[in-house]
Amino acid sequence: MVAARSGPLPVQANSSSKPAQRDPLSLAAALTIKAENALEKAERMQPGGERGAAMKAAKILANAAELLTHFSGTLSLPVK
Repeated sequence: MVAARSGPLPVQANSSSKPAQRDPLSLAAALTIKAENALEKAERMQPGGERGAAMKAAKILANAAELLTHFSGTLSLPVK
């Protein structure tokens, strides 16, 4: 048995409006810059829980940039 949904129905996008496409490399570059800034900010913090959380957030941003670069097919890996 499936329960009925309560709340408003999802709004359908207008067919004439196209979502903005962003180049994966520019997004990866933006994430890399944010990760570097976040890491610099975290390194200036006093040791403790807040610094640890800031370092973790910076690493997550760096990983996201690396994954985006990898899956967009632009990462050049040496061939063995």
